[in-house]
Amino acid sequence: MESNEQGPARGLLPPGRWSVEPERSTVGFAIRHLLVQTVRGRFTDFEGEIETNPGATRASGLVRTGSIETGEPERDAHLRGREFLDAEHHPEIRFDAQRVERADTDAFWLSGDLAIAGATQPVRLLATARPGDVPERVMLRVRGAVHRSAFGITSSSLLEAGVADRVDVELNLAAVRTDGR
Repeated sequence: MESNEQGPARGLLPPGRWSVEPERSTVGFAIRHLLVQTVRGRFTDFEGEIETNPGATRASGLVRTGSIETGEPERDAHLRGREFLDAEHHPEIRFDAQRVERADTDAFWLSGDLAIAGATQPVRLLATARPGDVPERVMLRVRGAVHRSAFGITSSSLLEAGVADRVDVELNLAAVRTDGR
């Protein structure tokens, strides 16, 4: 992943190698249904890594599609099915950041490729970082939006006709240093 000359994560994320701690993190989403209800969900099985150095920052993550939860088992099964995530044939959602740019003094942009259900599209996510409860931990807040149609996820069902195309992505991540610095 490229970074700008000033090191976009510098000062926001200490140099080192960091691994996301799933037990302290959430990977969630929100989508409008019938223009009146917001359906929120999350993935319970995921991982991620970040490596920051003075000249470059790299970040990647994956989510196992079979771990989707919205609070309704029937809806969850439908979302895992062929019409949406197709978890049987596409068991992972992957994000690989190729560029990190400072957004302002407290935030940075992560630009990279997001792969969902066999399709890959560029995305740009806004991230903020703050120190964790111990020096070896950082907390990251990542927000963005994707359009499911860009990944070929559309529905021909009248039941799904009221589901918005835009999906808001909501990640709250704790990452622990793994390089022993």
